[in-house]
Amino acid sequence: METTCVNFDYKQGYESLKAIVEEQAAVIVKMEMLIKHYEAQLLALKRRQFGVSSEKTPPDIRQMTLYGEIASMESEPEILEPETEQIVIRKKRKGKRNDDLSGLPVERTEYEIPEEERNCPKCGKVLVDIGTDIRRELVLIPAQVIVKEHAAHTYACKCEDCQENNDTTTIIKAETPKPLISGSLASPSLVAHIVAQKYSNCMPLYRIEKGFQYEGVVISRQTMANWAGRKHYAFTARPCIPGY
Repeated sequence: METTCVNFDYKQGYESLKAIVEEQAAVIVKMEMLIKHYEAQLLALKRRQFGVSSEKTPPDIRQMTLYGEIASMESEPEILEPETEQIVIRKKRKGKRNDDLSGLPVERTEYEIPEEERNCPKCGKVLVDIGTDIRRELVLIPAQVIVKEHAAHTYACKCEDCQENNDTTTIIKAETPKPLISGSLASPSLVAHIVAQKYSNCMPLYRIEKGFQYEGVVISRQTMANWAGRKHYAFTARPCIPGY
């Protein structure tokens, strides 16, 4: 029986196995770094979704760098210095109130002492006006809805000669402003208010309808949608969520 001897290069096999082990070790290290990174991202996401908005992220959480690389997991934790809040006290500018009220109409009410009471309680002589103390306040006048009737009078000629000569009676009707929408209660001011509330203030029609009901005015949202959707209304609207 013959025995075959195979020469095995132990050095080459050792080097090959060593390279495989080093490659697998590098993969393991990379996977561990990825796992820690994704755990940190998950923790940060949970803190952002369920935590307090002003909560600071712990320094041990490592995030991805600007170029998508993973930051080093072996760096020392950063020590956050305590934040100091600066309180700024603003001084009111002189004359600011007058500037803010300069564009508003002013309604003044005078309060005077009756003439029969303008006598000094000590000597009885007549008191003299020496000045006025003015106190200002802003008064809000809510919108008012009224029913405006356009009564067009019709005139007819009662002259008998005119009727005999023309065989007809002359009838003339006074001219009235053309309605915005024929056969409806819509006025230019009312439609402008609805369009401004819906498109400028992004207010849904059901809320506008409720607001009119509080004022004792009944206008359905379908009617308002009809008025606001007419093609001959030209206006620029900000993009908002339409709704009823």
